[in-house]
Formats: sequence, C-alpha cells, structure tokens
Amino acid sequence: MFVVDSHFSVIKGVAVRLKNLSSHNTVAGVLISI
Repeated sequence: MFVVDSHFSVIKGVAVRLKNLSSHNTVAGVLISI
C-alpha cells in the first residue's frame, strides 16, 4: 500500500507541474481531478 501511495503521489506531483506549466491544458486538469 505504501508503495502504491507514494507512486500515486509522484504521478499527482507530475500532474500538478503540468498544470502549472500550461494552465490551459485540459488534459492536466483531468489528471488533477482524478
């Protein structure tokens, strides 16, 4: 469970970076909502 949680955190962190880099990107918005 810990491995899955930390892996999910990394994915979420990447999604946040993508959203910050291009706030108009709808794909990043979808990733954030997941």
